[in-house]
Amino acid sequence: MKLSEINAIEFSGYGKIVKKFSESGIPWKQITLSPTGDRSEELWRYGRPVYLEPLEGTGVVFAETDSMPLKMFLLDKPIVLEPTCSFCILSYYSDFYCIMAAPDTRETVRSGSVLTASGIYPNIMAERINTVLYQERTGKFSFKGEKHPYWELTYMDVGKMVCTVDGKDYELKKGEMMFFAPMQYHSQWETGGGPLAFLTVTFELSEGDMTLLTDRILPANAEIHRVMKLILSEYREDNIYSGGMILAALMQVIILSIRSLRQENITATVPSNVSDKTKNEIVQRCMQIIDGNLETRITLEMLAKKVCVSTSYISKLFRAELGIGVSVFIRERRLERAKELIRSGEYTITQVSDMMGFCSVTYFSTEFKKKFGMNPSDYSRSITAL
Repeated sequence: MKLSEINAIEFSGYGKIVKKFSESGIPWKQITLSPTGDRSEELWRYGRPVYLEPLEGTGVVFAETDSMPLKMFLLDKPIVLEPTCSFCILSYYSDFYCIMAAPDTRETVRSGSVLTASGIYPNIMAERINTVLYQERTGKFSFKGEKHPYWELTYMDVGKMVCTVDGKDYELKKGEMMFFAPMQYHSQWETGGGPLAFLTVTFELSEGDMTLLTDRILPANAEIHRVMKLILSEYREDNIYSGGMILAALMQVIILSIRSLRQENITATVPSNVSDKTKNEIVQRCMQIIDGNLETRITLEMLAKKVCVSTSYISKLFRAELGIGVSVFIRERRLERAKELIRSGEYTITQVSDMMGFCSVTYFSTEFKKKFGMNPSDYSRSITAL
């Protein structure tokens, strides 16, 4: 779970930031947590406000209410939790001391899972690179094949060749790559008669599942191509810490490839006879039109007419390039603009709602809270209080 900062916006709905209260006369007790106290299956609820004040070390507080999702906050300042808030306090990689002022009785709430105070751990991890080889061939090339207990990546830099994997042939061309799983038999041979050059990286995977990447040709998009060039550069120059740079770059290639495959079904709906540059220009132009007309009525038909393409094509492009529909993008941009207008202090909430074309203040407030975690009035007050 992502670690969030306690501030007026992020913490709204759970509680608020207060001044130091340990000398205020309010009955309190000190809580001491060691690094072993970094997990819990329970949340507490007191039905009355609870004051927490960190003293020493690093700790976190998990908090949720009936209307706010479970979140993990860095407990680095005095706070008061709402009576409706369920919470638990955990240490974060060190001894943690804090003060808590709360009623004697509490309700224990099951969290539904084990809550752990931990940092960011990768879903997939290459532990070690075994070999990095760049081969250049001018004549006939044929590799009879092998299988080994680690992963292998082959990236075609020049020319083309055939990779035979478990008896099935795949033609690998310039700018394409393949992953071979541990103990997967594969052979390679040149086709086309021209020169060829390819990069081979073998590595150990210590975390995650890469089977999605096997038994297929993977085209390297512009971002992957850039990272592959970095691997080649580090391999050739052999600078200080080149091994670490190559391992980090390999992880980028793996993650970018997985992400690209998961977008396949979306991008497949966009006609392939239009270049990526043209697609991007159309989307960029539509975004400019939307941003310039947030205070007027924007329709899909209006966008299509201005950029000279069909409405269905614009819809497909937005989903392919941005992952959302046009109407969702317009609403998101209007909410962002509404936030700016509220921050300016020049307009009332009702005026902002009308300016951004929402059908009612109630609907505007609902959508604003969904996006920013607080309603417009609370956001306005939080800005004023800063």
